Amino acid sequence: SIQDIAADCATSRATLQRRLSAAGSSFRELLEQERERSACELLNEGQRIDDIAHLLGYGDTAAFQHAFKRWTGVSAGAWRTRHTEKTSTADQSQHD
Repeated sequence: SIQDIAADCATSRATLQRRLSAAGSSFRELLEQERERSACELLNEGQRIDDIAHLLGYGDTAAFQHAFKRWTGVSAGAWRTRHTEKTSTADQSQHD
């Protein structure tokens, strides 16, 4: 939570919010960026979508799926399929 991050930085929640705002960002924006990065990494590692939703703090898989599609424009399953195909193709070309 933002309160936890503020405590780790030895500052108040309000000060952290002001500093993020002055830098042109917000806690919510940074949280979303980190969730997207983590989701892609976990999908790449083969984690189940239900587990990823839970690990990233979503109340249910549907909420995670909606957020993932907003971030990437495709479902988590489609992203995994596309990314796996790209990785497989790259791996094959390295071995040829």
